Amino acid sequence: MYLAEDLQKKWGPVLGHEDLPPIKDNYRKAVTAVLLENQEKAMREQSSQEGMFGNLSEAAHANKTGGNVDTVDPVLISLVRRAMPNLIAYDVCGVQPMTGP
Repeated sequence: MYLAEDLQKKWGPVLGHEDLPPIKDNYRKAVTAVLLENQEKAMREQSSQEGMFGNLSEAAHANKTGGNVDTVDPVLISLVRRAMPNLIAYDVCGVQPMTGP
């Protein structure tokens, strides 16, 4: 599961954020890291298909130079980080994140 270890390093600041309760179980931490990566990948694909602002047809801000901005929606990332480690599914059944379609 070396992929999950690399993802845990990449998402370390999010997984270990001091304002959120710590994820004590290593498996839950690995699953959350994979899901954070999946969320980032999905947002990148959506932004490339719909343009920088999704379905909005507004002009870019004056301080933007244009092109796709390489940002991640903090609300969705925070939602994944807060919700996934607390699911009861870890206790009732097996949880395996998918890394592909």
